[in-house]
Amino acid sequence: MPSLIYDAMVDGMAAGSIRFASDAFKVMLVNGYVPDKGLHNVRADVTGEVSGAGYTAGGAAVTVTVSDAGANEADIQLGGATWSASTIDATGGVYYDAGSNALVAYIDFGGTISSLNGAFTLQPSTITINNAT
Repeated sequence: MPSLIYDAMVDGMAAGSIRFASDAFKVMLVNGYVPDKGLHNVRADVTGEVSGAGYTAGGAAVTVTVSDAGANEADIQLGGATWSASTIDATGGVYYDAGSNALVAYIDFGGTISSLNGAFTLQPSTITINNAT
């Protein structure tokens, strides 16, 4: 499953209910979750959140920003996070608005990533939205 942005994020941006400049965001780690960009709208729709030493349910606070990437493009920068001294197995990360629980993006790790009483680090990611005709 490739990484994606959820329809809920696009709808939230259009309606003004997701505000990247002022809202708080989180990323939670998942294992075995199969995202559905159209049907999964809020955090409660996500299954397979990881559990383990060093991980708190709901994930970690992150920065999510949007910037102009040039003609007809915008970049959504998804901040990274580290769970130190953790024991985790994860196949992806789900970014969401911490206030409304609206889903923003899913990052597919391309397989299972594990930590064993060590740091689990999720690197920052950027998704480019292209609106060229």
